[in-house]
Amino acid sequence: MESVKERIRPTKEELEAAWDFFHEVKELIESSLKLRYEFKVELEGSLAKGTCLRNEMDLDIFILVRNDAINNEWIKREIIDPLIPPLSARYAVQLRYATHPYIHVVRDDGIEADIVPAYWARSIKEIKTSVDRTPFHTRYVINNLSDAQKDEVRLLKKFFKGIGVYGAEVKVEGFSGYLCELLIIKYGNFIDTLKSISKWKIPHVVAIGDLPKHEVKLLLKLFKDSALIFPDPVDLKRNAAAAVSKRSLSLAIVASTCFLTNPSETFFFPKREAVSIEKLGKYIIESKRCLSFIVLKINEELVPDVLWGILKKILKRGESIISQFDFKVVDSRVWSDEKEIAVLFYETESCNLSEYKLHEGPPPHVKGNLSKFINKYLGNRTVFGPWISGDGRPYVLRKRKYTEITDVLRKEVISSLPKEFSVIDIIVNVLTKLPGKLLADKDFTYWLTEAVLKVPSWMEAGCRSDSSSSTLC
Repeated sequence: MESVKERIRPTKEELEAAWDFFHEVKELIESSLKLRYEFKVELEGSLAKGTCLRNEMDLDIFILVRNDAINNEWIKREIIDPLIPPLSARYAVQLRYATHPYIHVVRDDGIEADIVPAYWARSIKEIKTSVDRTPFHTRYVINNLSDAQKDEVRLLKKFFKGIGVYGAEVKVEGFSGYLCELLIIKYGNFIDTLKSISKWKIPHVVAIGDLPKHEVKLLLKLFKDSALIFPDPVDLKRNAAAAVSKRSLSLAIVASTCFLTNPSETFFFPKREAVSIEKLGKYIIESKRCLSFIVLKINEELVPDVLWGILKKILKRGESIISQFDFKVVDSRVWSDEKEIAVLFYETESCNLSEYKLHEGPPPHVKGNLSKFINKYLGNRTVFGPWISGDGRPYVLRKRKYTEITDVLRKEVISSLPKEFSVIDIIVNVLTKLPGKLLADKDFTYWLTEAVLKVPSWMEAGCRSDSSSSTLC
């Protein structure tokens, strides 16, 4: 484990550069803002808490203002607008939007920072938005995490990153940095955290202290749609694990179990490989599978969380429509460069169906419904039947509306795309027809390889019972 810690712990030079950047920005903000309200500039997030990973020096710089009437319009006028010119003179600057508008800056050496205006709440009861809660999280972790445990947090973050479940953003729906810190505070170290996770069932409730059974039941009822429930010790009415999806939690459980059996560096540093389009195409032909791709153009600029939220809704709706027309969906995924293009992926058991499908009627003892069923189809030349089968139920053979997956995709799935997207192409099985721009994108080809071959790289190398690659004990 020590070798991994050495690789993921920030260097002294990195930390010095990051703190230098913070003080640089802090001084610029304080000299540029002329507010009539009390305010302070404070560093939040992993750098402030001492849990950041090497080569990930992203700073969260908060401007906390004691203005009870704070709102987006006031923030834009009194903070954003006055700061843009002086910041732009020194850094690359971008205005972004979340709960509040905020400023993203990048220094010439590549270090990035988010400058976030927020309400200066003196207690958790005073917070106005979720952003205002962040300073309380920072203080809680600083006060409850030992120096030795900071490396344990890094291990957990890197582990989750390696298996693809690190981050609370909509794209990932995984474990936030704060949740990783809470888990280490709860269980003490990385290994004991994985031992606990490996035993979890979905849904699962965990808290800093022990919870009586009646409180667990209450939390399960209160957060009934959550896969993982971790009451935020700073604000007990909030679920700090609300972002974690069933898929992400399942991946964490499987990976924890595998790691404890075979503790390999593969989990922290998985080797993502892109198989050639020719080989992937050959796999599809040989396996006689049906893989469909809907390539979309993104028509307007959207913040990542909004973009992924819409794409996931489109993906889920498409899966529902495909299933409605009797094509069984094996797998569905979505990819995007978050700027110009997105790809919906559906794998179905087959690309074609027979022209007719068996349609079951009501049981004979339900007289009214049975009569309606028989009268509906008697004399209907588009069906065969009705007849009473050996199981005593009436049936007809009814003609399907669609027999090819391409027709379902073209005529149903893409018929009601939101205005933010338009269709570039629909491709079934022939990967070479995918746009060249996509095939030249490494991230897409990694994603495509996993979509076709299914097995994540960390699972392929780390979950084999006969694996001899164990390097950590």
